[in-house]
Amino acid sequence: MATTPSTHLEQQPAYRALHAHHREVAGLHLRDLFAGDPGRGTRLTAEAAGLFLDYSKHRVTDETLRLLVQLAGETGVAERRDAMFSGDLQQLADTWVIADEELARIKVPYTLVHGRDDLPCPVDVTSLVLAGKIRNSSVVLLANCGHAPAAERPAEVCAAVQLAFASCADFGTS
Repeated sequence: MATTPSTHLEQQPAYRALHAHHREVAGLHLRDLFAGDPGRGTRLTAEAAGLFLDYSKHRVTDETLRLLVQLAGETGVAERRDAMFSGDLQQLADTWVIADEELARIKVPYTLVHGRDDLPCPVDVTSLVLAGKIRNSSVVLLANCGHAPAAERPAEVCAAVQLAFASCADFGTS
């Protein structure tokens, strides 16, 4: 059952179960998780394309992963992934449409990094429009940069990401 624009994420059964699960694991200590499951340091990792992800050092359990996979199924992640590689660009674009009401519900700071010379996706009809619909958003516009900022200007993109993380470190604590 894939989510539709009228179905909010919070209404998905797996989301509600994940929310309840979070309350159950929120007080757990990592030392207790490792003591109760010595294999978690190997089992709860993934490596691909030069990236190594270690979930074991978070309050993640096998149940957490099961619920996340269920949520991905309920929200159509596989279908959206397949659409990205199907060659049907309109179908892909349709999966990107997010209702203005959904964008307005984003509460965390949001930073968009965009190349000033991006011809396929000009900033004035993409990132600037999107930023206007999301509270606490900002746009980092990179000069002499086209459609692939991370590839063309990696140092500047990393600096923008670090600044974005630093700016939200105290978000919601005051």
